[in-house]
Amino acid sequence: MTSDHGEKRPPTYLERWAHGVHRMNAYIGGALQYVVRLVIKFPVLTIVASIIYCFGLIGIGLSSGFELLSDADLLWTPVDSYPVINDNWIKDESGFNPTPRYFSLIVHKDGDNMLTVQGTQAMFEAMKCVRDTPGYATACEASMVGYCNIVGPSRFFNNDQAEFEDLVGTDETLNTQALSQGVYSDGVRAQRNVIFGNADPITANPTEGEVLTSTLANIINFSLPTEDEYGDVVDFESDALDNCLDLRDDWADGGFAGFRLEVNAESSSANESARAAAQDIPLILVAFVVMGAYCAAVLGKCHPVKSQALLGFGAVVGILMSTSAGYGMAMIIGQPFTNLALILPFILVGVGLDDAFILTGEFALTNPEDSLYDRLMEMILKGGAAISITTLTNVVAFGLGSAATIPAVSWFCV
Repeated sequence: MTSDHGEKRPPTYLERWAHGVHRMNAYIGGALQYVVRLVIKFPVLTIVASIIYCFGLIGIGLSSGFELLSDADLLWTPVDSYPVINDNWIKDESGFNPTPRYFSLIVHKDGDNMLTVQGTQAMFEAMKCVRDTPGYATACEASMVGYCNIVGPSRFFNNDQAEFEDLVGTDETLNTQALSQGVYSDGVRAQRNVIFGNADPITANPTEGEVLTSTLANIINFSLPTEDEYGDVVDFESDALDNCLDLRDDWADGGFAGFRLEVNAESSSANESARAAAQDIPLILVAFVVMGAYCAAVLGKCHPVKSQALLGFGAVVGILMSTSAGYGMAMIIGQPFTNLALILPFILVGVGLDDAFILTGEFALTNPEDSLYDRLMEMILKGGAAISITTLTNVVAFGLGSAATIPAVSWFCV
């Protein structure tokens, strides 16, 4: 470098940076040109190999038995935080009894009084969807206490419908008296705010003679064994949920005198997340189709030969293939799959089409008199290098994000 007076001077930091970037562009462009030469030489092999590779990865990933992770504690609690450490100690080292899996049923009649014989009968009918599910007895025997504890109004009758029918029959007065007792049939103190919804009077520990006048819901809580106690408890819970949801739908159609059933279980949130994810998949496909049409419209020309409409669809197909490969690789290596991962296709289709427009723009700036080979070489040298640098920036940014202590953020960046 020379100064205004003709004297040599050392290059400034900005000039050194510009020179370094220029050299890096040259190296990256040269490498990309080598790849493009191979693609031009073996176009069919490149297309077939890419299709097999990308969709093969997603196929293997889907068959690897991945599952959607939706536990908020696992997703958002920082790694090695005190809550995680303490919870692991309680589960693994404390020796305390494990916390059972909950399974809750709520029977109501859209705001009408549930303090009736028919309301109690509906409660016992709802309990059958859990207790009649195959594997219930085995699951309960596998728990540490040897049975599934049931807390609800049914406990006044020892959770036995036959006992209810013997003691109450169809007598409304006897039904009200039985449900108003201060202790269950096994002598344990009853808590109205745990087993009834909007009970009147609502007293945490009712005393003898304090008769209920109305309740708006009966709540039944089953305590199921943990996965450590019974490995098939999740499958049993899923079957029981299906049975209860079928009963809920049947009641909603007027199957039991206007009563309604609500159900919630340990795996309900995960099931709903999986259902929502499945519902969003068509939206992802719609996004690809819409963006493909947009890209074809932008690049297309009213010319039977020079139109680039198919190039626009090809760009979207390439993004779809790369997205499939990325998902497949993540599933194969055991990367947890969360709802946040569903954001990626929308990000990738936008970023990918930006790159496609850059390349087509660079190609349009080449000399039409040159050969197609030379024009592709020039396009990839200029546009490809710029895209590679921005891609490297994204890799570094997401790589730093993968070191985040919040698991959901880390997994998303990976």
